[in-house]
Parts: sequence; structure tokens; C-alpha cells
Amino acid sequence: MTDWLALSYSLTVICLVAIAAYAIIYTKLMTKKSEVVKHVLETSEGFITARKTQGMWRIAWSFYAGSVGSWVITTTASYASYAGYLGVVFYAFATGLPIIMQAYFGDV
Repeated sequence: MTDWLALSYSLTVICLVAIAAYAIIYTKLMTKKSEVVKHVLETSEGFITARKTQGMWRIAWSFYAGSVGSWVITTTASYASYAGYLGVVFYAFATGLPIIMQAYFGDV
């Protein structure tokens, strides 16, 4: 049992480091290529708002990933087994709400 635990933790750390390295390298390459990204990163106002630099679908998927990720991290995997139908309904609501909000407020 201990061998599997050590293996799973090792693989987790390797994957996290690889994803972090990819994100850093990709960001550096995109910053060199795009003048819009350079402008956004130069000022605090540009960094906070990122005005007109992201498309509607990227923002929608970001909201979706944020809602699903926060829900998965803060609850157990067996939530439906002790929360019942109400738990499943609220899980679906929390997952779908950002997409519904994006549909209504879209290009504001």
C-alpha cells in the first residue's frame, strides 16, 4: 500500500511541475509574439481588466472550469451518496450557472 501511495504522490508532483513549466514557457512565448499581451501586462489596469483581449468562449470556459474546480476541491467525491437528490441538483446548478450567466450577459 505504501508503494502505491509514494508512486501516486510522485506522479502528482511530476505532473504539476510539468504543467507549471508549460504555462510559464507558453506565457513567455506569447508575450514575445503579441503586442496586445505586452500592453496588458505593462499596466496594472490592463492586467486587472484585460479589456477586449479574450473571446467570449474563453471567458465562458474559464467560468465553467472555475465553478467545477472549486466544487470538486471543496467537497468529497461521494457527495451524492449522503446529500441525495438535493446535492446532485445543487451540483448541476453550480456547474451550469456560469454558462447561463455567460449566455445572458455575453458581450457586455
